[in-house]
Amino acid sequence: MNRRILGLARRASKLCLAAILLSAALACAARGPSTPATVDGPIATSIVGTPQVPGLDARLDALEEQVSTLRGLPRKGETKRRFLSSSELAAEIGRQLDKNDAREQIEREQALYRMLGLIDPDTDLDRLYRALLGSQVLGLYDPETDEFLVLENSSGDLGALAESTYAHEFAHRLQDAQYDLEMLAKATKGNADRALALSALIEGDATLTQLGYGLKYMGRARLVELMSEERRVSPPPADIPYVMVRALEFPYQAGQRFAAALRGSDDRFDAIDRAFLDPPLTTEQVIHVEKYLRREAAMDVQLPPDGPPGEAWTRAFEDVLGEFLLRTWLRSLGAPGADRAAAGWGGDRVAVFYGPDHRTALAACIVWDDPETDGPEFFSALTKGLDGASRWRRTVDASTKGALWEDGRGAIGVRLHAGSHGVTIAAGPSARDVSELLDWVVGR
Repeated sequence: MNRRILGLARRASKLCLAAILLSAALACAARGPSTPATVDGPIATSIVGTPQVPGLDARLDALEEQVSTLRGLPRKGETKRRFLSSSELAAEIGRQLDKNDAREQIEREQALYRMLGLIDPDTDLDRLYRALLGSQVLGLYDPETDEFLVLENSSGDLGALAESTYAHEFAHRLQDAQYDLEMLAKATKGNADRALALSALIEGDATLTQLGYGLKYMGRARLVELMSEERRVSPPPADIPYVMVRALEFPYQAGQRFAAALRGSDDRFDAIDRAFLDPPLTTEQVIHVEKYLRREAAMDVQLPPDGPPGEAWTRAFEDVLGEFLLRTWLRSLGAPGADRAAAGWGGDRVAVFYGPDHRTALAACIVWDDPETDGPEFFSALTKGLDGASRWRRTVDASTKGALWEDGRGAIGVRLHAGSHGVTIAAGPSARDVSELLDWVVGR
């Protein structure tokens, strides 16, 4: 599936949901006044809520030319636009979520989040995503057919919200034509953190382009209209998990800061163009642009190749957590100094296992830039966060180097180890499972 649906995926991959599917309303809230709700894809997507009125195609052609000039990338080919009813658009989105790869991504994200306690064990992410997307998407761009699918409305004009968002989404089309975003996405396969970092570059660039378009071409009255329209966008549902909101914000907010830092005081996009030829490899590089500039790479971390003891566990998948997700986890727990505690991240590897009777387990090893200070700082923040969380009750505290918590439906444990072993995390159905997983990782 060569598309991303509704800002659902903040990573440039095939509907990559490993840490971020979200609603258009959330996207609007996260981006701020000049960045309205959108439908985003790994190649480019577009959202525009306008009826098929006389002269509209000519107006959008002119808009595309302005964005092309502003961004400094050439238009290639003719844009196809098709207007749909809300039910037709919702049906199209549903078909994309029914694809096997989309379902698999949702299942993987749900397993990871549940094990870390980032979502309630009863949360059904597939249901949540379908409810969000089916009710709030305004349109999308289909890179497979090179076609904009546009939601009809009765306003009789191109609204400011649609105009601004179209500028953002057309920037994606320019990026794809110049840099082949699908090819870039293939390099991130199996590494959700790297995919999120690439998405931050893509969305940060498009957001800067959108902001520049608004300032240069929309005029004061039109910008006032834009802000007024954004205030009428429906607020996000209250039950959206914290991790989904943060993951939604990251590519736009952190991505915009990253792109702006690369560009500096230069109005041109030369430095950002160079970044597409050498994209950030970790969310750490996005959060700390100086680490990207000196090309500070993540350390390689490997888990044992054999299976863990105890249950007849089957390794379902492996991935990378990354600084962004660790920081978000600490924040969700109310851990003190969450950002600082995650900032020493040097690399990690996480594996999720499936066992009999739908049992699930997780094991991860995290290494640090400075094992003597960064590891203990993260360990301290995480244990304090888990101690303070209403869900968890500490049941094992063998030493200052490790602890274990239970909640009646599962357990989670963490150990601090000297040297390269860093911090080990495990989660599973029981305290025994978790202890065995911790021992298994440390003994690798």
